[in-house]
Parts: sequence; C-alpha cells; structure tokens
Amino acid sequence: MDIQQANLNALQQRYPQLAARIQSAEQDAEVALRNTDTAYPTLVVQKHGQWAALHHPQDPVMHAQQFVQSIDGLESARNLMMFGFGLGYAALLVQQVMKEPQRILLLEPSLSVFRAALQTIDLSSLLVDPCVEIVIGGQPCAIRQAVLNHLMDFMANSVIAVEFPPVVGAFAEWAEAAKQEAQDTLRFGQSGLVTKFKDGPLTLRNLLGNLDAITTTPGLSALGESFKNVPAIIIAAGPSLAKNIDQLRGLEQHFLLIAVDTAYELLLKHGVKPHIVVTVDPTELNLRHFKQERYDDAWLLFDPEARPEIVAKFSKRLTAMTDKHDFFQWLDQQTGGKGVIRKGGMVSQAGLYAASYLGCSPIVLVGQDLALERNDGATHIAETANCRNVGFIEGEKDKADVPNLDGSQVSREPLFWVDGVDGQPVPTVQSFLIYIRMLEEDIRRIPAPVIDATEGGAKISGTKIQTLAKVIEQERKSEMNVPHKLAALGSAPVQKIKHDVRREIRDRLQQRLQSAKQIAQEVKQQTESDITRAEEQLENARQRLITDVVDDYMIEYAAPKALFEFLKLGPGGASDEVRREHIQRRLQALITAVEEANAILHESLK
Repeated sequence: MDIQQANLNALQQRYPQLAARIQSAEQDAEVALRNTDTAYPTLVVQKHGQWAALHHPQDPVMHAQQFVQSIDGLESARNLMMFGFGLGYAALLVQQVMKEPQRILLLEPSLSVFRAALQTIDLSSLLVDPCVEIVIGGQPCAIRQAVLNHLMDFMANSVIAVEFPPVVGAFAEWAEAAKQEAQDTLRFGQSGLVTKFKDGPLTLRNLLGNLDAITTTPGLSALGESFKNVPAIIIAAGPSLAKNIDQLRGLEQHFLLIAVDTAYELLLKHGVKPHIVVTVDPTELNLRHFKQERYDDAWLLFDPEARPEIVAKFSKRLTAMTDKHDFFQWLDQQTGGKGVIRKGGMVSQAGLYAASYLGCSPIVLVGQDLALERNDGATHIAETANCRNVGFIEGEKDKADVPNLDGSQVSREPLFWVDGVDGQPVPTVQSFLIYIRMLEEDIRRIPAPVIDATEGGAKISGTKIQTLAKVIEQERKSEMNVPHKLAALGSAPVQKIKHDVRREIRDRLQQRLQSAKQIAQEVKQQTESDITRAEEQLENARQRLITDVVDDYMIEYAAPKALFEFLKLGPGGASDEVRREHIQRRLQALITAVEEANAILHESLK
C-alpha cells in the first residue's frame, strides 16, 4: 500500500468528511512539490503570481527541527495549537517531543496543501492519534468550533499557540483571521469560565427549579408549521430602538413579534404587544426586566436555565431545549420533545433561533445595535434595566470606561470601531464584537432571509439593510392571524413525567458519588506502587464522567471550581513526587465536585 492510500485510509476513520473533500476535485491553491538535497521534498504555493516555499528549499526536516526546538516548554506542555501545517514535518516532530499531550490542534488554511502532504509524507501517526485534531480550510467558524470543543481542557491546562512561519507568511490573511478567531474564542471562554465559576450553581438551581414548568408546558415543537413563511420581527433593546419603537404598534396580526426580556416593559409602555417574550439569563439581575407581579398577554419562551421567578410571573409559557450541552438532548427526550434550538450568547439570538425553528420568513431585526450610541455611549435604549453609558476618553480612540451591569465598578477596556448600518464607523466593545461575529455566523446558517431594520448600530454581514417602515410596507401583505395561531398552544397536550426525571438524575448522581469514593480508595492504594496505573484510573474516571451527559452537566454546573481542579493534569513528564501530589489533589477535587452536585440536587428536592 502506498503512502497516499495509507493516509487516506487513516483519514477516513476519523475525518470522513475531510477524506471526501480530499478525493474530490476541490482546489483552493496552486501547489507544486520540489525535490531537495535530502530524501524529503519541499512544497511551494503560488500566491499573487509568485511561488512561495512552505519549507526550507534544501533541508525541510532540519528547518522543522529548529522550529520545534524554539518552542518554549513544549516537552511538558499539555496542549498546543499550531497555525500552519504544510507537509507536516513540524507537526510530526511536535507529536514526538510532547511527552504527555492532551490536545494537539493543527490548523492548515489550504486543502490543496494538505492533499499534497497526504500524497507525499506518512502522516498516519497524526491521523489516528486521538490527541491530535486537524482542521483544514480558511473558515474562522471551523477554528472557533475546534477551540470550543476543547475549551475546558485548554482553560484547565493552558495551550501553547505557535505559528509555522512559512505557511503563515504565504497565507497571511488567513493567519491573521485564524489567530484573531482563536484569541477571541479563548478570551470568550475565559470570560465564560469566570461566569460559570460565579453563576454555575445558580444556573443548576434554576434548571432544577424549572423542572415542573419544563415538563408541564408546551415546547416550540407544539407549534409545528403554524408559522411557516410568517414574517417575524425580533425586537432587541439597542439604543436605536428609540427611533422606530412606535412603528411596531398595531402589527400583531401581520408579524410574529418576538421581544427580548430587556425590552418588554418598555414595549408595553409604548403600546406594543409582543406575542413572545424570550428570557435566557440565569442571574438575579434579569429579574429587573419584569416589574409586574403577573403577565397574562404574551407567551414567555424560557430557557431551562432561566430564573424560575420570571417563569412563575407568566400564565402562558413556552419552552425549548438548547444545544448548550448533550444533557439537554437527554432532557428533551425525557420530557416528550420540546424542540431544540441553539444556545447562542445573547437573548436576541434565542429569538432568532426560535423564529428560524418555526420556519418564519423573512426574519427582521430591530434594536440589534451591538454598538454604542455615538454621543453618550449608551449600550441599550434608555429606561431598560441593562442600559449603561460607556465613558469615552478624550484623546483615546481605542479605549473606554465600561461600567458593569450593576454599576458597582468601571473597567477600562478596548474600544473598537466597526462599520455602521449608516455607512459610518460606530464604536463597540469586545463582548458586542464577539456577538456580531456570532450573529453573522447564525445568519449564514439560517435558510430564511434576514433583514436588519435596526436603523443604527453595527453593520451585520449577511443581512439586508432596510428601514422598518419599508419592511412593514413590503411584508404587511395580509392578516396572518398570529394570535389565533398561538392560541392553539393552550390546548396542546403535555406529557407530565417530572418525577421520573428527578429520580433519574438523583439516582445517577448518587451512583457517581459512590463510584468516585471507590476510585479514590483504589487510586490511593496505587499511588505508592504504580503511579501510571493510578493516573490511568483517574483518566478512566474522567472519561466516564464526561460521557454520561447527566453526570457531566450536573457536576460541571454544581461545582465548576472543583471540577476545574480535577481537570488540571499538571505538567507532562513530571517527577513521581509531583505526579503523586497531582493525583491526591485531583482525587479530592473529584469527590468534592460530586458531593456538591448531590447537595444541590437534594436541596432542590425538599
């Protein structure tokens, strides 16, 4: 069997879609192999009418060795992310040097380059190694997903990011976008980890407190195709909502009106009556959006992790599961199939996903600024609970003073300038910038056309920019009788199996606690005689934990700090004494994590 076929066979096992692309006629670059003074070829790629070498022209392996030797801390590193693969010489050496890798993420911009590598170099050891993940192609979203897939490991054990200079130089535009995407995802992950440490137990308590509501209310699935091709307006709470909020009044028969929780009270004040109000945030701050004791008009579409106190305020409730964690797929099956939508990062995304799930078309965005008001730095429309005013700094165009949500602190953060819907630059902050990219990716996936009628804020690629007045003129063709379509939800049958769900969760966690204690006893006995065996047992415990979706979710949110300590492996190739210390620390963290999860569960069952 030749090298190419052996590589393709290995590729097919772990990357079947990539293998199909390799065997297709798809080309994204003109490449050519060139002989060298050694037994190993180099590769050149044509860029801008000139040929650029991706490896040393005389001795590519020696050059790769020098590159790998220059990576500080590589031997003991657990995770590595390399931008640029080429023919794979450096990647193969990295695999040999890292003593105990957890994840080696290899990013290559060109399918044509990777095809040439498969034809030339034996890459089978990389292709079959479960610690190695290869991402081929120039789409930033693929890099983001690859980083997200291993985010907790990267956070717990850190990741070394390196650039293979010849590839990065030849594909400079890709390299900048890829590095930015990886950095933003890691930064977003760090922020999310801080939030999880702070709010994880609260999030789990919310979910357990919502189990009754989840199992006794209809899901999005109950609406079937009632709203197929009905135009929907997603109403967010950006500063520009002030420009067209009154135009939303009286549209209830013609559009499905989906409002974010932040904007709901203000909409009611202006006589606008949304059909659906969406809430997802688990924190207590979200209660500020709902000042009344009872709401009887709109349907509340609530995330399973939303505040139970908000859910209790609405007489009409609607729910859906999310793709946040495989646990929700399991819960969806247990509760009769509520429908599954994406989680996203902000509440307006949940509204967008719900409209897409229902088959609405077109989907119209209003108040989706994701930028600061140019004059006063407002983040949201005035009179909403989340409205803050970012302080612009005189003489500093790239920094601003950003207050936190409760106004107790102000931090100096980077300020970014992006294209606005009016063609002029608008200022925005890091979190909004990430949401813009997430939303642009959403729009690429959604089959329905998306119209941005925000009339202010940042330009969102993939949308058609129109004024709300124009949208209403074009799409208000006939009465869609939206309230009547929603009224059918009141008589939708709902499967009630809440006690089974609680019992199943309780029994699984109790079993996990007993298993953790047993593993701890066994590992303690092994640490003196067979450290490697003890570490294997811990790894087996980790694998069992993450493959049981109920255990994994419950423990991750009940005890994120303890779980994080359990996931910390320590440096690769450490001495026996250091390894013993890490084993003992991880054991205690595992037991603590499961005990904390059991405590929260039992508290919720009282």
